[in-house]
Amino acid sequence: MRERVRQVIAEMTGIDVEALGDQGDLWQAGMASKAAVRVMLELEEEFEVEFPPESMSHASFATVEAILAVAEPLVAAGPTA
Repeated sequence: MRERVRQVIAEMTGIDVEALGDQGDLWQAGMASKAAVRVMLELEEEFEVEFPPESMSHASFATVEAILAVAEPLVAAGPTA
């Protein structure tokens, strides 16, 4: 899952996630709000989940680790109907 999340971020933002690392700040690396929304929508489609409204914050999409912290429990809970 980690690798796919990293790929989605790279594809949707153009950020070199390999160079940035999982703790690197995506916002400081140039991710725009629209790109964050595209990342979220792509991950929802990829993993058949829905990010709850409370997870849609600047902090939740600040790093690869932060995104995984939100996405992993959703994926573990199973697809949304």
